[in-house]
Amino acid sequence: MDDEIVPLGGISVSNDAVVDMVHSIISQSYGADGTSPLRWFKGFFGMLNTDFFKKGIRAKTVGSKVIIDLDLVIEEGVNPSEVASALADRIEYELDKYLSVDVGEVNIHLKDISRD
Repeated sequence: MDDEIVPLGGISVSNDAVVDMVHSIISQSYGADGTSPLRWFKGFFGMLNTDFFKKGIRAKTVGSKVIIDLDLVIEEGVNPSEVASALADRIEYELDKYLSVDVGEVNIHLKDISRD
């Protein structure tokens, strides 16, 4: 009797799941203060709707790769290019590790500097 490997199916990851993961990564990253737009509503709307803060994150699938666009707000006093580079690397690594998603591009658009 030959042992044969039979595929049992596949797993697909939605773009919404990718956006959720990217949002989590941003919230844990040094120098990143969130995404735009309307960051100043954070205190009030944060209690009502957490999806509001994911509006600065977009993910689209092109072929077998995911393209991510971020409208990023960084903290004052940090080097923007270092923050963007580290964040892009971390996003690619964690999406591959935890969701097995092949990231084609991470495009980071600096929208504001937080002066809190």
